[in-house]
Amino acid sequence: MVAEAFTHLRLHTEYSISDGLVTIGPLVESLVGLEMPAVAVTDLANLFGLVKFYTSSQSAGIKPIGGCDVMVEDEGGGLTPLVLLVQNEQGYLNLTQLVSQMYTAGDRTGEPKLAGKDLEGTTEGLIALSGAQRGDVGQA
Repeated sequence: MVAEAFTHLRLHTEYSISDGLVTIGPLVESLVGLEMPAVAVTDLANLFGLVKFYTSSQSAGIKPIGGCDVMVEDEGGGLTPLVLLVQNEQGYLNLTQLVSQMYTAGDRTGEPKLAGKDLEGTTEGLIALSGAQRGDVGQA
């Protein structure tokens, strides 16, 4: 019987300073041992570990999926989590633009966040996951 392939699409590493303990090297070793074909690293509001993750995964035969957990502020000031996954080169460029936007725009108080309007025109090549029970879809 063939085991079904499983791919994590939301995983935080040590680069998610407030809640990640997973280090890239042991992560890749575990993925190889579990025969997982791919994994998405979606650290909180940053892409600090992306290059190390990408090169380590590729060299081990694991498909790396880049991404990021972001918070999106609606017009009423409510925050919604959103996972953005890179689908292609344009998606990577858009994600780096959005992550930079979180740190260079706004009032710079509290946690980095995007305004809903920041997503306009910057979603090509990105796949968005709803944020589970805390996201717009889960709340509805």
